This record gives sequence, C-alpha cells and structure tokens, in this order.
Amino acid sequence: MKMVARDESHNDCHIFLPRPLPQLRAHSADLPGSTGQAAANSLYKEHVMKQVWRLCTLALAVLALWIALLNQQPPLFPQQIILTLPLYAVVVLGCYGLAMVGYGLMVFPTCPQEAVLLQKDIAEAKEFLQRNQIDIFRS
Repeated sequence: MKMVARDESHNDCHIFLPRPLPQLRAHSADLPGSTGQAAANSLYKEHVMKQVWRLCTLALAVLALWIALLNQQPPLFPQQIILTLPLYAVVVLGCYGLAMVGYGLMVFPTCPQEAVLLQKDIAEAKEFLQRNQIDIFRS
C-alpha cells in the first residue's frame, strides 16, 4: 500500500505535532561525537529537564511560603483560609487548564488539504483490505 506524500509547506495544519525547538536544532552539530537527530534528542531532553527543575523550584518556594503562613504568630489570615489555599490552587489550575483546552479548540486550524489526503488514505486502505479479502467487521 503506497502512502500519500504530505506537503510540509503548510505548517499551520501541523502546529500540534511535536518538533525540535529551533535553538536546539541549530546547536545539534556542536556536540562532540554526536550527529543530527541524536544530538537534537539529547538537547531536547536537557531542555525538558531544565523545565522540570524550574517547576520543582517553584513548587518548593510555594510550599515554603504556605508553611511559613501556617506557622506565623500572630496569623495574618484566619487559619481556615490558610489551610484551604492548596485546594484553591488546584481549583484555579484546573480552571486555567480547561480554559486553555477550550481556547485551543476554538482556534484549532481547519486543514482541508489534510482532510482530502486522509480520505485518500482511507480509500486506499479499504481497497487494500478488499483486494486481500480481509473483513475487519467479522468476529
């Protein structure tokens, strides 16, 4: 079964596919003893680990602030409010996540050329299955 070639010049339809970061691609040849994709993967993993450490540092700072608020004498805020701050934070982050998903769905690009290519792929697969007498609907 032949595959339909995809036109990569229309990147607006491929915005959700993972791809190497531009600054990582530029430095991939700089690593000694490594070439191309392996170097880009190594740099990408390094970038992800930096993001993880930043997130852990931020979480640790927020935790320290919360514990400091819990142990403060005399308290600036009522104890019930301070104890429920993590719950409020989870709810706010959940609302933010839902808003980002909703926004992403609202601005999701329509790609008519990709729809045509997908229909061609489906027709080729059906033809291949019929030609080889394969029935996927039978148990």
